Amino acid sequence: MSGELVGVSVVIPTFNRAELLADTVRSVFASDVGDVSDLGGVEVIVVDDGSAEPAEDALATLVPPFWCRLRVVRQDNAGVGAARNRGYREAVGPIVLFVDDDMLLLPGTLRTHVDAHGRHPNSVVFGRSPYVDQPRDRFVDWVLTLDNDPHRAAAAAIAPATIVASGHLSVERSGPVRQWSEFYADDMRTPVAEEYELSDRLARHGVPILVGRDIIAFHNRTIDVDTFLRQQHGHGRGCAEAARRHPECLELSELRRIITHHGRRSPKATAWRLLATAPMRSALRRAAHLGRRGLLGPLGPAVFRVAAGAWFAAGLRSP
Repeated sequence: MSGELVGVSVVIPTFNRAELLADTVRSVFASDVGDVSDLGGVEVIVVDDGSAEPAEDALATLVPPFWCRLRVVRQDNAGVGAARNRGYREAVGPIVLFVDDDMLLLPGTLRTHVDAHGRHPNSVVFGRSPYVDQPRDRFVDWVLTLDNDPHRAAAAAIAPATIVASGHLSVERSGPVRQWSEFYADDMRTPVAEEYELSDRLARHGVPILVGRDIIAFHNRTIDVDTFLRQQHGHGRGCAEAARRHPECLELSELRRIITHHGRRSPKATAWRLLATAPMRSALRRAAHLGRRGLLGPLGPAVFRVAAGAWFAAGLRSP
């Protein structure tokens, strides 16, 4: 990159995802140069959070375009929040764009993030992350019917939100955030937990959270039963961690509703506790695989729903 002026710092935390990471970095490099040439340059900072195989090796053959520079920093495994914060401290751009290592930016994603800050200064902006196109089966069809992309039909191009999604999220180093040496909470080990904590902290400091309907990066993951159930377990763990480590997050109605629903004494809550036991989760996972193959007929979607709920409930109750 000619000169030293940086307009946008792209921070990509990664852990043991070499192939996905390389695709993510390529997608940044493929940004439309007409969309970024006036930004003053782009730096990409990959934070290797102690991967077994150094992330630098996976990126060795990639050549940044002239308007971009690439840096890789490595640290002992400390969790995604700490990795994002390391990148935030290393970044020099006035706008920092956090991108997960399984995201594929579109050619105009950088520009749409920057333009959103131009129209809405001193805000935090995140975009939509629909799944990449992939082969369909009954389970994939069911997952895609879920409300995984609630902002796709929003009436406004930029709308207020209460909970951030960190797949691709940008922040200006201005306003209240300017005083923060860290953007995410270092003590959070689960991605969902750090999103709740950040959302609560932004609200307390009066920093607007905005979602862009047309700010899009694709979630570069294949939907399968085992991965999806592990993800639901992780989401449950994240909710529990946020409530345990930062009880003030329970001011967020979304989190409070989840914790209250699963913690109350009721037949439904008791049933989820039973379904969340290891033997029941294992049986439901096997049943979900049968449903994916069409062997459960019309019962498939109901089995998928119960299996996902059981794995979420187990994560919520994990230590």
